[in-house]
Amino acid sequence: MQRRSGGFSLIEILIVVIIMAIIAAIVLPQYHGITAQAGQSTLKENLAIIRAQLQMYRNQHEGFPHANSFAAEMTYFTDISGNWSETRDGEHAYGPYLERMPMNTLTSNRGVRGVTGAASTFSPPAVNAGWWYNESTGEIRPDLADTVVDDTGTRCNQY
Repeated sequence: MQRRSGGFSLIEILIVVIIMAIIAAIVLPQYHGITAQAGQSTLKENLAIIRAQLQMYRNQHEGFPHANSFAAEMTYFTDISGNWSETRDGEHAYGPYLERMPMNTLTSNRGVRGVTGAASTFSPPAVNAGWWYNESTGEIRPDLADTVVDDTGTRCNQY
């Protein structure tokens, strides 16, 4: 009579590994698009926050932040003209409207490409960036090329 040790045989281990590989092949494709969907959802939420705070800024300043100092005017204290300061004082009594500029989650970029003039319309960038902002209209959108689309086929720069 042959005595068997308490360990698993090579065949038993191989069968378990093969079964785990089959399960992984079935389950992993279901999670593939989840990270992209999460990034798109977060992008939409960040846009909603920025847009709401832009309206608050507009109500208090009777106009939108300047394109060349958008991030500073939204994240620091401001006076009625939009001049900003790192500290609140009698003159700089407004804001901050954002703790920091939200990230464009599809590019990991917080930068703002600002334009001026009522006739300025969005033109897709050559390289995906952070945010596009129109000083005259207060319009803000993701600064993304037209080729960046969500799972429904909508261009993300149209959010």
